[in-house]
Amino acid sequence: MDILARAAGPVAAGTWGGAASEGRVNLIDTRDIADVARIALLDARHPGSQRAYHLTGGATISMPEVADELSHILGHSVTYQHRTPDEQRAVLTEAGISELVADVLLGIDRLFGDSVLAETTATFEDLTGKAPRSVGAWLSENIAAFRRA
Repeated sequence: MDILARAAGPVAAGTWGGAASEGRVNLIDTRDIADVARIALLDARHPGSQRAYHLTGGATISMPEVADELSHILGHSVTYQHRTPDEQRAVLTEAGISELVADVLLGIDRLFGDSVLAETTATFEDLTGKAPRSVGAWLSENIAAFRRA
């Protein structure tokens, strides 16, 4: 979910947007990843094993839905401005972001837009016995960064 932190400045400025369209993504909190890492590292049932865990959050979300969640928490309208990849590249490079980083961010937008990362697994809950943190909870905890100055 920490990728949403990149949106804090643009949300506060009223210029948030991208090329992710209505695509869906399943975001997981880095603290949830750390919880699973702790379990995996301390699990004595399979010493020496090289296990891989497919971790996701509990539900998919689109960027317009993130905007709706932010609107609710902030108490004013937040909009995700849909842009073409070319429009988004121009916004990024005009903001001083290098071509390389702009390419990476556009690639992430494409993954989100194509819903490539929309799978939901039960792995986190199976390993920890609790539900993963939600996007809404993460936004609430980090809302100060999204407020207008």
